Amino acid sequence: MKNAEYWLWLQNAVGAGRPASQIVDFFGDAETLYKSGKREWYISGLLSKRLMNALSESSPEKFVPVIEKSIKNGWKIITLDDDLYPERLKDIYAPPLVLFVDGSTDALNYPLSVSIVGTRNISDYGFQAADSISYCLAKSGCEIVSGGALGVDSASHLAAMRAGGITVAFLGCGFGVNYLMQNEKMRREIAESGGALVSEYLPGTQASRYTFPIRNRLISGLSLGTVVIEAGLKSGSLITAGEALEQGKDVFAVPGMINDIKFAGTNNLIRDGAKPVFSFEDILDEYKSDYPEYYIPGAEYDNRKKSSNTFTSAERKRTAKTKKAVKKEVPADKKTFAADKTDVKKEKEKSAVPEFLSEKSKSVLSVLSCEPIGTDKISEKSGLPIKDVLQSLTELEIFGLAKSEAGQRYSKF
Repeated sequence: MKNAEYWLWLQNAVGAGRPASQIVDFFGDAETLYKSGKREWYISGLLSKRLMNALSESSPEKFVPVIEKSIKNGWKIITLDDDLYPERLKDIYAPPLVLFVDGSTDALNYPLSVSIVGTRNISDYGFQAADSISYCLAKSGCEIVSGGALGVDSASHLAAMRAGGITVAFLGCGFGVNYLMQNEKMRREIAESGGALVSEYLPGTQASRYTFPIRNRLISGLSLGTVVIEAGLKSGSLITAGEALEQGKDVFAVPGMINDIKFAGTNNLIRDGAKPVFSFEDILDEYKSDYPEYYIPGAEYDNRKKSSNTFTSAERKRTAKTKKAVKKEVPADKKTFAADKTDVKKEKEKSAVPEFLSEKSKSVLSVLSCEPIGTDKISEKSGLPIKDVLQSLTELEIFGLAKSEAGQRYSKF
């Protein structure tokens, strides 16, 4: 964490997801850049007017409290010139100059890492695929990387821990914010079980519709390959797959039903050249020659929770409608299944409004139900203008509390 205040000063001015490699290569490090002064910045021809102004208007001393707060909370700060900095991230476009890590820094340089991403609104099929693939990969010695969100992300992280493996979650927000509090326990256990929570954002940075796509390049960047499970045509996981291709990484996809729009994205990836995955061994086969010591095929899938495990009934409901996926029983008749769905809907409608939401988002959430409703109606019931309604709906979707339906309608997730 040597000279971390200088790196924080530079990263804050540059901005997440923006390249600074040429500047660092020219000046050597952030401290040298700072001490060179504005005249040298201008002569180098590498700094834009915007960046020079941003650097001039700030100072490294401003970020000393960030360092102190991180030390107090046990968060490690890894800078680009640190020996602990993950080697694979150095080779991606716009490698972050600073990473905040909660957990084991060893997890950032794990030899055999695979990222698993997909929809937040996971189906039984998607859950079973994410759970079994992640479990068996982790059991075989593979590290599982994902984004810490609901759906496929949560199923993958939890399965990896259940298998006794290592998992890493890249967050789309800074540490110390009330983001997706229903996953707080899972995040804590990732950090405590030998894995790591990682963010390039300053502590206190709120999640937004922009922070997640920027974050996705890190998920694919730390991994040898990316597996996409259950993704529609507009799924954010396709951004991660695109980043993986840009980085020269492998892309895998679990095929789905050809007439189901929830799988249109994954099926298109296969059509365009992604390797289809029918078993976790389809993934391991790609790396057996380079990582023979980590290649342990034939892992037996166990979907039973351990008595001391964190994979509780409440968490299963949070990641998916999993009852049928885990218990391979004869399906109930349509009437019984419909009744079960109605009970779940009523339970969701009664749930309290999360405290971490903005006041506008709370207002929008309060008028949503399990029955889809148009944005005009939401505006009328909430008393908010359409612009605020749309911004709030985006926030609710990010936090997995609302979902979009056909015809620009929305319902409570």
